[in-house]
Amino acid sequence: NCFTGKQVVKQLSESGAIARWAVGGRRQQPLAELAKRYNAPGGVVVSDVNDPTSLLEMARNTRLVLNTTGPYRFFGEAVVKACIEAGA
Repeated sequence: NCFTGKQVVKQLSESGAIARWAVGGRRQQPLAELAKRYNAPGGVVVSDVNDPTSLLEMARNTRLVLNTTGPYRFFGEAVVKACIEAGA
């Protein structure tokens, strides 16, 4: 579904507030379509809360993570841990 994430991507695209940003999540194909639709200058970052290595790699390659993982109480903690470990 990713309703909230799609809304964040739309707002980032329309506002122009951040010069370089990417879309991220579990599935390459839907992310690529979203990145193309909204011209995400940073492209796609594939990562999964069930794959700590992918989260750590994502966090190491960014300065800011806008986490719309949901439900957050089940899936958010892994993202926060990766960000802390990576210093993001």
